[in-house]
Amino acid sequence: MVLDRMQEVGMYLMYDMRYTYMNNTSVMEQVESIKYRPNLLLWYTGDEPDGTSDPLNATTIAYDLIYSLDGYHPVSLVLNCQDYEWASYTAGTDIVMQDAYMIGNNVTWSNEWNTTCTPDYGDCGCDNCFSIPAGDSAAVPPNSTYYSSTVPANSGVGSYFDVSDRVSSFKNRLEVMGWERTKAVWTVPQAFGGSESVVSVLFYLLWLMTPVRYWVRTPSGEEWVVQSIMGINQGALGVIPWVDPTPDYIKMAASAFAMSLPKLTPFILDATSIRSNYLVGGVDIATWTIGTETLVLATNTFYVTSDVTWKDIGLESTAVEVVYSSGSVATTSSSFTLGSVGSGAFVVLS
Repeated sequence: MVLDRMQEVGMYLMYDMRYTYMNNTSVMEQVESIKYRPNLLLWYTGDEPDGTSDPLNATTIAYDLIYSLDGYHPVSLVLNCQDYEWASYTAGTDIVMQDAYMIGNNVTWSNEWNTTCTPDYGDCGCDNCFSIPAGDSAAVPPNSTYYSSTVPANSGVGSYFDVSDRVSSFKNRLEVMGWERTKAVWTVPQAFGGSESVVSVLFYLLWLMTPVRYWVRTPSGEEWVVQSIMGINQGALGVIPWVDPTPDYIKMAASAFAMSLPKLTPFILDATSIRSNYLVGGVDIATWTIGTETLVLATNTFYVTSDVTWKDIGLESTAVEVVYSSGSVATTSSSFTLGSVGSGAFVVLS
């Protein structure tokens, strides 16, 4: 049995009830059969319930039922929309995730439906996502076909800041609702595209009878890391890629990033550390300081090399340890350099 094998090799289980979470009898049967597994990490109920307009109380009903039966493992769901009945669906979860998928996707013109996408109309597979700024050629992937020479406004080229803005928005809403101590935000980086997008969406969109083609290519390993860090830098406390199967290079990138976490989490999860955020050119940066040490987590949203001085982020470096790198990364006593969509984590002694 797959679940037995996962337990044998030490893999955590995120148990998925997306197709049955509104069936109370089925939920009861599944929870009772799974809840004692030592590798169970969390339950997963609504998969974009806002996108399919599930009943507004559906997630809360499932949540209350699961807690009456288990009460130990957290409940999670993902929301597809920027803000469609957000509070109603989020009421029924401990972990709310966002899934703004903007790589290889025209975010202003629907590849699938041949219509424009605005805040009021259209479906581009990335709800209310925005194109990179006009003229911002450094943020254009080398293989983009959504513009000619000069990047126009509404070019369709998705921005990594769609990810960070969505996470930040979700975090702010938790505070407004008074849920910041009882709920957390996680992020879902895109790990599919091209032929993989057909596999990943067909099994829940079979009624269309045609493959959805929003995403014309799969992210690179470096791009997958950029998405992940953009979420973490805004306060996301978990990363759950969508979907497997995914190319080996993304799994390798994810594994390398995961191996660095023992160096990162003592800063990120310490209640006494305060996160500060910076944007230097196209480099998104967050810092966490404990005593004389500061963790710097930086990711380059540009497809050209970018330089950042330690002074740009309020640090006077005396020693720097590189604890993680993705793509081209270099440091000096006064600065660090990230290559095209490169990322790095540094512990700076000051």
